[in-house]
Amino acid sequence: MSRIFPALVGLALLVACGVVHGLWTDRWDLSNEPKASADRLALVPKVLGDWEVKNEWPLPDQDLAIGKIVGYIDRLYVNQRTGQALTVLCVCGRPGPIGQHPPTVCFGGAGFELAKDARRESFASDGSSQDSQFWVGEFKKDSGVPQMERVYWSWSGDGNWIAAASPRLTFSRFPALYKLYVIHRMSRPDESSREDPTPEFMKLLLPEMQKTLFARP
Repeated sequence: MSRIFPALVGLALLVACGVVHGLWTDRWDLSNEPKASADRLALVPKVLGDWEVKNEWPLPDQDLAIGKIVGYIDRLYVNQRTGQALTVLCVCGRPGPIGQHPPTVCFGGAGFELAKDARRESFASDGSSQDSQFWVGEFKKDSGVPQMERVYWSWSGDGNWIAAASPRLTFSRFPALYKLYVIHRMSRPDESSREDPTPEFMKLLLPEMQKTLFARP
């Protein structure tokens, strides 16, 4: 008996690891996910209060393949009253790949580096059971003309946006995962957060995403 019990424990751990890995790698396709969730991204409104989409960009095929991205939106929202602009990028796919590449990796490939440690910030969101939590970080790029961007990013599988430290583990039970970026081009390196339109924009964006991405009949 003393030899059998450790063997059974080892077998159970092996099976559990195999199940998690199968979900991460999409080995078992038991539904139309994550395509069904990815298709809902097109329903996110292009007009949010004073904000209106002025441009949309295609992601390179290489980026789609590396990130195993099933669907996405990459939009420039411009405030018709103030002229301020924000980029919204939201991608969808299996939790394993989608949880694997935070901006510290993606932006690094584009020549940006994190100016200081990222921090967590919370935003109240109507229709969600809890505040939406985002990582926030300032990224800089020195290539002739210095460039600074304040990036907000988070993940969600059920409508609750979480600034997870280990998103692959946190969201492994979901059939599909969204990763949301909201990017603000800073006017100068010392621009204060009070000048950032993102928090007010979030009050419009997050409830609409709740309705279009997660509401069920």
